[in-house]
Amino acid sequence: METLFFERITAENAAAMLEEHLRSLERQWEILITIHDHKRLLSLPDGRHILPHRNLHRCACCRAQQGEEVRLRCLNHCKTGVIRQLAARPYPQQSVCWCALTEVIVPVFKGNEHVATFFGGTFRLPERKTPWNSPLLTEEFLESYKKLPIWNVKRGREIALLLQTVSAGILQIADRLFEESLNDSGRIGIMKRFIDRNAVRNLKLKELAAYAGLSESRTSHLLKEAFGCSFNSLLNRERIRLAKTLLSDNTLSIQEIAERVGFANEFYFNRVFRKLEGIPPGAYRKRQPGTAEV
Repeated sequence: METLFFERITAENAAAMLEEHLRSLERQWEILITIHDHKRLLSLPDGRHILPHRNLHRCACCRAQQGEEVRLRCLNHCKTGVIRQLAARPYPQQSVCWCALTEVIVPVFKGNEHVATFFGGTFRLPERKTPWNSPLLTEEFLESYKKLPIWNVKRGREIALLLQTVSAGILQIADRLFEESLNDSGRIGIMKRFIDRNAVRNLKLKELAAYAGLSESRTSHLLKEAFGCSFNSLLNRERIRLAKTLLSDNTLSIQEIAERVGFANEFYFNRVFRKLEGIPPGAYRKRQPGTAEV
């Protein structure tokens, strides 16, 4: 009997294949899956994301909400609030937002670091046919809310298990694709990945050299040869790349973003950002459309 071979996930087809798989799961489980990639680990070295359209909640209730105050409340819950909730108890759990929408949230870890969050939902609370009163909620929202499936613990547990297995698989695929997509092989690829994953902390050249099993001078020479810049410049490039993804979130100040991506102070962050991007971070933020994760 002839052996059948099936399509392998590659950098070129990953976005289409993984999106097709997630949509199939959504149909089977009658849920919507949203992914917040906090550390940009689900992307390739050239910046392409392997799941580029999964950061927004697509629930009809979410689409029905309007206005800047509503958007900021949603950001505060789905991004800042959920991260705080998972920091307190880093386990899959139920999450109820300010307008009574209920989801399962699953933290994804790389070592001890919380790198992404998977959301599965959306449900309404069993004791409520409509959410609590708020002048911010539109009639369209209220009608959509009534049509949501009712939350129950058994269903939540099943979704939590599904998202844990799916998220682990996707992260593993992303790691493989990243390594395969690097232009430089061997130690160069290993060092670049190490820098990308540790850029937000006070990473030193000696630490990278020890990780790669090389002397500091040899490490510095290889980086200069492969990327045309010093270790510190490469580190700052990655920090600024991460900062650009955070600047679309208007709930974060420039100082908070500087701290999150590893700069000692806002002044130095502004100087490096202007040098690499040609404009200060505040001006860059004003140019961005309203595409923050919600």
